[in-house]
Amino acid sequence: MTLAIHYLLAFFLLGGYQIIPTNALKVGDKCVTNGALAPNPENESQFFYCMDRIIYLGNCINGRIFDERTGQCVNPSDIGGAEEKVECFGRDYETIPDSENDSIYYLCANNKATLMRCAVDTYYNTNRGRCMSRASSICSVEITAVLPDPNGNCQKFLVCLQGDALMQTCPDGGYFNPETTMCEQRIVGSCSALTGKCSDTGRTQPIQNDCYAFNYCDGHTWLTMTCPIGYYYNPTSLYCEPTLPKGCKAN
Repeated sequence: MTLAIHYLLAFFLLGGYQIIPTNALKVGDKCVTNGALAPNPENESQFFYCMDRIIYLGNCINGRIFDERTGQCVNPSDIGGAEEKVECFGRDYETIPDSENDSIYYLCANNKATLMRCAVDTYYNTNRGRCMSRASSICSVEITAVLPDPNGNCQKFLVCLQGDALMQTCPDGGYFNPETTMCEQRIVGSCSALTGKCSDTGRTQPIQNDCYAFNYCDGHTWLTMTCPIGYYYNPTSLYCEPTLPKGCKAN
């Protein structure tokens, strides 16, 4: 931990990570890789993230802390080793789901537990013993319907056809309205202040009638963030920008 505080921070990416000096991190400064994350060495419940090539400070909520191994806000109990959470003696080659995170499970081998993580947008299905698409869990064989994206992306929707889940994106930057099951240009009220689980790390969504705040997915839950002073959240580009967006009134 001392080395992490004084020398290095890891920026976690989808395909690897980038090591940068701690003293290079300052909110409002420029950064290189959009979507990169790094822990705040002075506060375990905070993290730095790069969006629109600018460094922002994020906050975990509900007592969670930032886990630099996974780039997510997690319960403090999740930081412990797999061996501390699961008893694998005599259970070789058995898989055990995590009690708090359905995208995690443990594989027992040689009386030891190994933490396994499902891919993005999937969860561990205890009945089938494997990771499955979250969308598939919503669409039963009996259902033929158009539904909102279960991960909270207001610009996507789900088409269920006899058990098959087909994820679709609204054209021209539109937003899905679950009441009309149509894509519309104006963001609907249900998209504001998103809550619950999400898995698309780095995704942002606007908050209705707010020029400064926005929703940010940390790969686990939706967090409410604010742009730095002098910047405004652009609902079209989904970034904080120094230019006031059309229809937005600065306070």
